[in-house]
Amino acid sequence: NRRTHRLRRRDADEVSVAHVADEVQVRRWFAAAVHERSCGVPDGLVAVLGAALEAERTRYNMLWGTAWLHIVLETLEIEMASLPIRRLWSDQEDLAIDLREDVMKQLCDRRLGEVTGKTVVNVGLSHAQKQHLRGTSQEWLADYLVHRSPVAAGQTETVAVVPARGEAYVSDQLTTFDLTQTSPANELLRLIGESTGWQPAFLPLDDPLFEREEIPVNFHDEVRVCAPKRHFDAFILLPESHLIVRR
Repeated sequence: NRRTHRLRRRDADEVSVAHVADEVQVRRWFAAAVHERSCGVPDGLVAVLGAALEAERTRYNMLWGTAWLHIVLETLEIEMASLPIRRLWSDQEDLAIDLREDVMKQLCDRRLGEVTGKTVVNVGLSHAQKQHLRGTSQEWLADYLVHRSPVAAGQTETVAVVPARGEAYVSDQLTTFDLTQTSPANELLRLIGESTGWQPAFLPLDDPLFEREEIPVNFHDEVRVCAPKRHFDAFILLPESHLIVRR
C-alpha cells in the first residue's frame, strides 16, 4: 500500500542520523525514498538516508549483508542522480533523456569494470541500438558501449529482443500489438516467425544482406526500412509477452 510509505510532517532537513538508527525505520524510509514521485517524499530525504546508512555502514552490513547494503546504497545514489532529471522531463524532455542516458553509461561502465567474462545488460530497445534509428537523436547506451566506453568498446554486441504479440506501455498508455496483423509480407520479423512457426528464434545479422538499407522491421509502434546490422547484431523473436502486474 503506497500510503504506508508516506512520511508524517517532517522536513527532510530535520532528519538526523539518529532518527534512522532503527532498522524498521530505515526499511520504511527507504521504500518511501525510492517512491518519492508517488508518495510526496521530500527530495532531501534520499540524500539524508544515504548519508545515514553510510555513517552506520558497519551495523547495516551486519544486519543486511554486504550485497544487500551495496544494492541499497547504489539505488539511493541512482535516485539522487535521477531526481533533477525527472524535474526536467515535462519542459525539456530531450535534455532529460540525454542526461538519463549519461547516468546509465556511468553505471554500466562501473559495473562492467567490476566483472570479468561475458555480461548481459538488459535495457529497452532504444537504449540497445548501436547507431541511432529510434527515439531522440542522441548517443544511446549501446552506441556508447560499442564505440567509446573505456571498458566495453569493441567488445559489445547488441541484441534486439522483440515479441510477436503482447502488450506494453507506450507513452503511459497500455497498448496491445500483434506483428502477424500489422507487418507487411516482407517484414523481417514476420518472415522469421513464419519460417519458425512463431517459435522462439535467434537471428544473427552476420550476412552482408542485413547491411542493405532496404529491409522493413516492425518495432510495434512503426515499421522502419533500415539496414538492421547497423543498429543491432542480432534479433531474438519471442512468440508472446505480457506485463508483470505489481500488486
